[in-house]
This record gives sequence, structure tokens and C-alpha cells, in this order.
Amino acid sequence: DETSYTLSVPYETTGVSFTPTATDATSIIRIEEEGNLTQAYLPYKVASGATSKIFKLKGAGESKTFGVVVTAQDGTTQKTYQITITRGMPSSDARLKGLSVQNASDFTPVFVANKLEYSATVNDNAQGVIITATANHSAATIMVNGTLVDSGKASDLIELIDVNQKVNIVVTAQDGTTQLTYSINFTNPNLVEKTSNADLKSLVVKDGVMTPSFKAAATEYSVATTEDTYSV
Repeated sequence: DETSYTLSVPYETTGVSFTPTATDATSIIRIEEEGNLTQAYLPYKVASGATSKIFKLKGAGESKTFGVVVTAQDGTTQKTYQITITRGMPSSDARLKGLSVQNASDFTPVFVANKLEYSATVNDNAQGVIITATANHSAATIMVNGTLVDSGKASDLIELIDVNQKVNIVVTAQDGTTQLTYSINFTNPNLVEKTSNADLKSLVVKDGVMTPSFKAAATEYSVATTEDTYSV
């Protein structure tokens, strides 16, 4: 009979429980844990068909072996099932799968995960922008303009104080070290001083003579044309 098993679990799994069911319900079942020094005199027993407590696993990439020991009703016959569980490594995925901006237009280029630089123009009269970034891996963390924001949730309003201002979105993978920085370069026309100059720079009439000569401050002119001129 097969009595040795292996199992791989994701990094997020920090502990496991067991539900052993004996063929003979009168059998006694205990679970042995690798590295547990007290189990020799304080064995952990579990009833057939019941779920055990949660046993802690080792760190990322490490394996831990458990033994499920079944003792028959006669008190001497035993069978041990060995389960070796390996915990996976944390994800190094620091990519975004979505990036959008509110209160801005002309967001370019179209978002793709491996493109890190973008630009956008702030809408007229907007007080600031709101950025929504969605991580590709659920355990990645996102900082928008230096503030932690949940994946897929809108940031607080980000006020832009310069005409041209860059906002960074820093994504840190589950492993805690791998990072990608996405950036959006905003142009804010609301901060550009608007001129009150409504003057013309020049004014030319074709097929006619305009008097007086054009001056920006002058607003009234007359035009002399030949007899055969019907339009100007």
C-alpha cells in the first residue's frame, strides 16, 4: 500500500490541518509533527473522521513532514502515513493589470502591464486627480503618490501644484523586494496664467485698400475696392 505522500501549497498557506478517517472506527489516530519535541510524551490524537488542529508550516520553499499513525484495536498493529508538505515561494509579480485616472483626459498610451510611463492632461477646473491602480497579483501592495492604496480602489484626491507634475505608482510584489514604478506625467492647464489680451496681431483685406493702416488698438476701418470687386 502507498503510505508516503507529497503536497505543495502556495506561499499564502501558513498552516494545515488533517482529517484522517480509519477503516475501523475503533482505531486510535495520532498525528506526529516534524520537530515537535513534546509529542513523545504528549501525543496529539484525533478522532476518526474529525479535523485536527492547524499545524504550522515552515518558511517559503521549505518542507515539513507529518506522520499520521493509526493503531489498530489490538493495540499493537500500527500503520504510519507520511505526508511531506512544501510551502511555495512568494510571488515576485509586481505588475499592474489596470491603471486609470479620473479628472483627466488624453491618457496615453493605452495601458499595458509592461509599459511604465504615461501622460495625461488635467480637466478644466479640476481640483486634482484620482488614480485607480489594480495589481496583477492579489498579494502585491500599491503606493500611489506615497500613500498606500488597496488594489482596485480609488486613491484620495491628489492635488497637483505644478503645471507639469509626475505622480508615481509603486507596486511591491509579495516577496517584499521586487518593485515596479509606474508614472503618470500630468499637464495641468488650470495652473497656466490666462491672458486678457484679445488683440489681433494683423489684419489683411484681399482685393481692397484698408484705411487706416492696421493697428491692434484700432477697431474700425474702411476698405476701398475697384468697381469690378464684388467680394473681399
